Amino acid sequence: MLFRSKLRSLNLEDNSISALPMQMVKLKHLSDLELSGNKLTTDGINCVYQCKGLTELELNKNHLTKISADIRNLTALTDLDICENPLTEIPRSVSELQKLEKVQLGYYEQFDWAGAISILGQLPNLNYVGLFKMKLPKMPAGFERLKSVKEFWMNWNIFDEREKERIQKMVPTAKFQFN
Repeated sequence: MLFRSKLRSLNLEDNSISALPMQMVKLKHLSDLELSGNKLTTDGINCVYQCKGLTELELNKNHLTKISADIRNLTALTDLDICENPLTEIPRSVSELQKLEKVQLGYYEQFDWAGAISILGQLPNLNYVGLFKMKLPKMPAGFERLKSVKEFWMNWNIFDEREKERIQKMVPTAKFQFN
């Protein structure tokens, strides 16, 4: 019965889920999906990329080693949180999510921050960006391309005061939150 409903929001946070059933694609009205704090793997979320009505997708605190290029199918997506996963990069196809307004990235051991910033710089409606615990002393080149962003959350980074000032000058119209 659940998979025939007009369910719009589904919160499965903190349930030790490692894979989602393919029947999820039958939830045609689903717009908000909260999957944080589970044990989801890269293959375990493949059906999510077919939920084309999603506007909010919370995948933080899982076991995702990769985000599929199929994320491009989520053309209605406005909010994406993929923090605290063992990711090393985000796919270039994220740049096709033209409605994306809010992205949260961080807590990665090894990550291509320069590549991610380049991809985010191609999103015309991006307003809010979380770049948490980057483990970098300096912001990667290209950060200045994030001119449309109104607010940055940059908590738990190791930037010194001089670097924080430099970062703020790169996007002078944005509000910044450090630590």
